[in-house]
Amino acid sequence: MERKPYEAVYRQIDPDTGAKLGRAPGGYAKFADHLARLAAAEPHATSERLAELERAAAQATRKSPAYTDVTASFSKSISVLHASIRINAAKARAAGAETAAAYWQAREAEFAGILQAANRAGLEHVERWAVTRTGYHGARVDGQEPGRYE
Repeated sequence: MERKPYEAVYRQIDPDTGAKLGRAPGGYAKFADHLARLAAAEPHATSERLAELERAAAQATRKSPAYTDVTASFSKSISVLHASIRINAAKARAAGAETAAAYWQAREAEFAGILQAANRAGLEHVERWAVTRTGYHGARVDGQEPGRYE
């Protein structure tokens, strides 16, 4: 596996074009900004009051979490099969064929259960085997990344 494209995507850069991927974190006010504003409003605050203001600033500070999401998508043939089961149920209901409608409704419920079980199995696999990089990976120390994998 070539490492450069992986590192580019990890830094949210398109490896082919160099364009920024995704969007920048929200421009929320920082802890220091909140604290400075609160402290400026009370220039003669005691050290105890400054500690209270720090707690208030920490509670008012919103942080943009770094994350990666996972999307589970089934192949087109599975989606078409699922849609056809639902269409058959709708057509049977529209025609007043209650027995056929009940049959297709049961098949749809069964198929939905199968899809849910597949989703769960995939997520359990990810929970067991996924690897996460933690720590700072921007610079190397003695040729090694100081971050770690968990």
